[in-house]
Amino acid sequence: MRIVLLTTAVTPGGVSRHLLDLASGLRDRGHEPCLALSPGASRVASDATDRGLQVIPIRDAARTTADIWHLHLHDTYERESLLLTLKRRPSGAAAVLTEHLPRSNASDDTLLPGGRRPGAKQLKTVFKRMQARRVERIIALSGGSRLFLQERYGLANPLLRQVPNGIPLCGAPPTPPPPPNGVLRVSSVGALGMQKGHDVLIDAAGLAEEKWSVTIVGEGFGRSRLERQAAAVGRGRVVFAGWRADVPELVAASDCICLPSRWESCPYAALEAMAAGRALVASAVDGLNELVEDGRTGFLVPPDDPRALAAALDELARSPGLCSKYGEAARARVVEMGSLDRMIDGTIAVYRELVDG
Repeated sequence: MRIVLLTTAVTPGGVSRHLLDLASGLRDRGHEPCLALSPGASRVASDATDRGLQVIPIRDAARTTADIWHLHLHDTYERESLLLTLKRRPSGAAAVLTEHLPRSNASDDTLLPGGRRPGAKQLKTVFKRMQARRVERIIALSGGSRLFLQERYGLANPLLRQVPNGIPLCGAPPTPPPPPNGVLRVSSVGALGMQKGHDVLIDAAGLAEEKWSVTIVGEGFGRSRLERQAAAVGRGRVVFAGWRADVPELVAASDCICLPSRWESCPYAALEAMAAGRALVASAVDGLNELVEDGRTGFLVPPDDPRALAAALDELARSPGLCSKYGEAARARVVEMGSLDRMIDGTIAVYRELVDG
């Protein structure tokens, strides 16, 4: 099959990682993928070229011969994506849309409620329904995301498919060194914005009854605010590591990973923690509540609840053996459901429905 994979995302992140892995897997299975990228996506284009993948300007995608035209949304209401689905697709190609983060505070007004423009919800509903009418399949990354798309916009169930993210799995996970001075080492990976809930984790650190410390890995516009908040918790309790190229090594040196997100779909940070054999403490939101088995691979807590988060981390600090027990179960679970091969094969199955049908 000839497949055009498009995105308007310009910075490296989960969407670009998904695209690069998918394109490489499609090529390795004998298909002909082509990445259509925006002018500002130079880093993503360079990474694709390094993998030997074909890259074209997104404006040329409609003139490319293809069996499948597959658009990946980094923003569910991105205007250029609507224009792409309305009029910029190759003649005869079946259209597929992947919603990488359909639920956010923009699409779900119960998240971080605040001022909403009159009629905004109705306009956004029209936006998504117009887009949905121009594609043959919509892929969600989790069951929660799929259900949200169905209920929020009234999309027909036959239109929707579910294909979670996947990561390569190789070798046995590393064993973490013993905790220094019996202090549980907690790491949290993600951009420093409201979505990832680092402020909730910092509040939880201030409520801790046991010995545990937090390392926050990532950058973002919210760093200065979070640093001021962490300073009030106490010196050394929370450390900001910034952007790091050695995230796998940092994860391996942690006893558990905490993802206190307010909304998600199928985060790579969770999959990587599980692959490394680390216990997870996460908020019970879309995607995370399907990856983490509460009381078996880690703990699930309500989002925006620092007391519940502190209690879960205190429990791990009191019973350090739980970390290795939950970590082993997490590794087994990601092997079962989160491999890269499963993601690629699941996506190809969606393509086959359209091409063979």
